[in-house]
Amino acid sequence: MTVTIASSGTTATASFSGTAGQRVALYISGSTISSMKISLVRASNGAQVFTVSATRTAKFVDTNTLPANGTYKLVVDPNRTYTGHVTLTLYNVPADASGAVTVGGAGATVTTTVPGQDAYFTFAGVSGHRVALGLTGVTVSAGSVTVLNPDATVLAGPKAFATAGAFIDPLTLTQTGTYKVAIDPKGRAKGKVTLTAYDVPADTNASLTLGSPASGNVGTPGQLANFTFTGALNQRVSLNVESSDFTGTIWLKKPDSTVLTSLTVTPVGGFLDVTTLPVAGVYTVVVDPTGDGIGNFSFVVYDVPADTTAPITAGGSAVTVTNTVPGQNGYLTFTGTAGQKISVLVSNVNGIDPGELDVLKPNGTSLLSAPITVTSSGAWLQPTAPLAVSGQYKILLDPQLTGVGSADVNLYVVPADLSGTITPGTPLSIATTAPGQNAKYSFNATIGQRLSLNLTGVTIQSVRVTLQRPDGTTLATKTVDTSGGFIDVTAPLTVGGSYKVFVDPQSSYFGGITLGLYVVPADGTGTIAAGVAKTFITTVPGQNAKWTFTGTSGQRLSFNLTSVTMPSIRMTVRTPAGGIVATITVGTDGDFIEPKTLTATGTYSVTVDPQGASTGSVTITFYVVPADATGSASVGGSGSVTVGTPGQNGKITFSATSGQSIHFDVSSNTVGSPASDDTCGFQVYLGTTPVGGAAFAGSTGISWDVPISTTGTYTIVVDPFGAYTGGVTVGLTLN
Repeated sequence: MTVTIASSGTTATASFSGTAGQRVALYISGSTISSMKISLVRASNGAQVFTVSATRTAKFVDTNTLPANGTYKLVVDPNRTYTGHVTLTLYNVPADASGAVTVGGAGATVTTTVPGQDAYFTFAGVSGHRVALGLTGVTVSAGSVTVLNPDATVLAGPKAFATAGAFIDPLTLTQTGTYKVAIDPKGRAKGKVTLTAYDVPADTNASLTLGSPASGNVGTPGQLANFTFTGALNQRVSLNVESSDFTGTIWLKKPDSTVLTSLTVTPVGGFLDVTTLPVAGVYTVVVDPTGDGIGNFSFVVYDVPADTTAPITAGGSAVTVTNTVPGQNGYLTFTGTAGQKISVLVSNVNGIDPGELDVLKPNGTSLLSAPITVTSSGAWLQPTAPLAVSGQYKILLDPQLTGVGSADVNLYVVPADLSGTITPGTPLSIATTAPGQNAKYSFNATIGQRLSLNLTGVTIQSVRVTLQRPDGTTLATKTVDTSGGFIDVTAPLTVGGSYKVFVDPQSSYFGGITLGLYVVPADGTGTIAAGVAKTFITTVPGQNAKWTFTGTSGQRLSFNLTSVTMPSIRMTVRTPAGGIVATITVGTDGDFIEPKTLTATGTYSVTVDPQGASTGSVTITFYVVPADATGSASVGGSGSVTVGTPGQNGKITFSATSGQSIHFDVSSNTVGSPASDDTCGFQVYLGTTPVGGAAFAGSTGISWDVPISTTGTYTIVVDPFGAYTGGVTVGLTLN
């Protein structure tokens, strides 16, 4: 029911009939009143059952018992001059739900159905027994559980629980009788709870041998497994969980039973890194499954020897770091000088994956913001900031988890980066001499200039080269290996000033590279006309050409690329709308593009793009290709056709009758050079279906046979290769 207080200084009342012993709970919600009191009173005498303060925040008033039969009123009394409305929901709370469980038996379930209703379980307990309790199958959103002795005193709790359930570790019973486990849902929560009572036997106890597996089984939830060993003062131990059926905790306890350290265990395992024993005596490893976890487990406690240590020389041979027991680390020492920058390479990793690489300053603190991860592929520590102090530094190799094996470590003192100027058009060869050394060369550029950069003579396995603007931002970048690479022409520069070529060898690589920086002139422009050869010449890597011509829808165009002196060049023909008509990449042999049919009328473009750092020349000619030339022949005679435009084909038609076998003979062929090979193709078709093998030749004296299975009109298609033209005569005779 929603009640409203419209005027300050007034109250609102909601009435109901109640009976003696009736249990009620109240939910206050949807309030717009900033502050108020809400009271439940008997109408007959005004006696209060309860009074609570409330605000605009929803509130639940837990169960109260009515003292007598009669009419009851809920009175809403705003503080000060507040007005507004509030919704009151009154619940008739039934008796608490109950269930009984047997210690060591199956679980029991109780269900609460109304907000404010509690629940409880009972079980018969015997003094001296250990009982653990597990709450599972919980649909109550939140609540608490309390264990009461037979005399109603609290044995354990209250302990919070939610839908994830809860587990109460073994309780040693001190009384014989009926115990009560009280379930108190929080607020308006309601639902199911299943309780299982476990009769927990004594914890197991065994001794272990360092370096050998220790295993066991936890058969009852709440049971622990204890393992003891004798440790010496300052002895170092580590622990690896080899297998576990459960999630839990392993505690390492000192001789006085206090906890020294612990680790979390899962079915995936777990590892406790090296721990130094503070006193001599008997230590205990306690295996403690979480909640109702049970099952088998196995672990090993290792006696960890002292960390290995050895000197290392900057720029010298690699030093091999080896560990023999999980938890053992390795240190390499060197004398560092203030102002030096160092780098470290880890390679030839065997068995240490993952691991961590760190560098410790003379005062023992880390030089790095975070350790570097080591994998089976190794690790590379980039050049550090200049060392702040002189003294003895340590390189720490820390195998993680149970890693045991070896790795090679190299230390380098990184020389100052190479620097200077580079002149566009004059290749500059440089060489870095140590891992981590970079190079940066500057040059002046002006607004509107375009740049390209050719990378050759690379002996560095991986190197990133970057063109940087005057403000240090990246204009263009490329990572190359020993095959080199090319940074193609940039967009016109928008600012002038001092630009830089930044050479950054990757990982621990170093060596040489030649930088060819170029200021790229404007691309070639102009028009190209059908049948007229046009030559593009460039001496600067990155320069292109873009020519235009007017094309008409339906035209067929072919393109011939000749006299190519560049290693690689790509030509692209585009439509007026920018679509691709044809594209081809050729080398010094040149090539030919067979006829393409235009689909629109307008201005087309031909882009000539030398690939990489190619320079030189190319001649391009395009042709408007007329319809294929035609001719006719008859069996027993011959037919001729002449192809006059590169890309044009010839067609000779003839009639044949089913059952015939026709012999074809090329008696004249002027396509291409006389006696040249592979200049012309011949194929016989019925409609669009090839019916005979093709013969290819560039000279006379070529013949072939075709059996005729269907009566009809056939076509000999004469297809000159590339840009060849000329005439062909074919004779037809019956076999």
